[in-house]
Amino acid sequence: MGIRNVPEDPYNYRVLGYLYSRQGKDENAIEMYGKATELQPDSAETFHQLGKLYAKTYQNQKAIEAYQKAVSLEPTNKEYQEILSNLLSSTGNTAKIIKQKRQMVKLEPDNMSYRFQLAKSFHTAAKFDSAIANLKIVIKNQPDNTEAMELMGDSYQNINKFNQAIDVYNTIIEKNPNDKKNICNLASCYTSLGSYTTARRIVNKALRIDNQYGLAFLTLGKIYETAADRNVAKNEGKTTYDDRLVYKIAYDYYLKAKNDFAYKREAESRLKSLEPVVPTKDDRFLHDYDTPKSEAYSWI
Repeated sequence: MGIRNVPEDPYNYRVLGYLYSRQGKDENAIEMYGKATELQPDSAETFHQLGKLYAKTYQNQKAIEAYQKAVSLEPTNKEYQEILSNLLSSTGNTAKIIKQKRQMVKLEPDNMSYRFQLAKSFHTAAKFDSAIANLKIVIKNQPDNTEAMELMGDSYQNINKFNQAIDVYNTIIEKNPNDKKNICNLASCYTSLGSYTTARRIVNKALRIDNQYGLAFLTLGKIYETAADRNVAKNEGKTTYDDRLVYKIAYDYYLKAKNDFAYKREAESRLKSLEPVVPTKDDRFLHDYDTPKSEAYSWI
């Protein structure tokens, strides 16, 4: 009756929309709230309610548009900002996600949760320098935030700053000497630097903590695979029998990693990639040794 008598008043549309939503009549509710936003386009709350209904009915793009309008009307409203951020995260559009999370950090620069979310978004977008810059602020304010340190170590690795990554992982391990995952991460850094003996010694610490740990076996495999890859590259792509023997060592470690369900898929992928380069029966028939003799592998 109110709408019939005063069709230009947004109040009755909002109330009827609310009643429809309570009855589970979401499409009717969307229609009413939509009309209310047309009549009162400066009401952030109405766009908020409309956005909730769009999200509830899996109309994510329309929900995003409604919340973007709500945020533009009330940029300091944390609830609207957080909901919009979550909606954008489901789209996979990293540029928009970063823009929104930047807005949240601008709104609350001392909120380390917001800043960490921004850092993770930068990391996902492969903007590792920006991720590191924000992670430094998080860690300065939360020196025991292992998750932030781990992400910073990975970011350093991705831009080939392995010594900086080593410092980060050592800090984590000092705080928790039994952190087997980051012990493996530390070993991976030394592998990238070509310090295979050091890498092997470190990863064996993880196996002393858990002798069935799949990531440790994967890391050991990567040590030998990396060494062989680099030697093959040095020899202009020529694979020798010694190289094949080293690939076989890596292959055997990946077989062990496969027994850990958490790392089974990666282990299987690496096993498949090494199948063409491990020694064949013909290789073994033509050679009378099973340990690499090349100086490049003297560390083994």
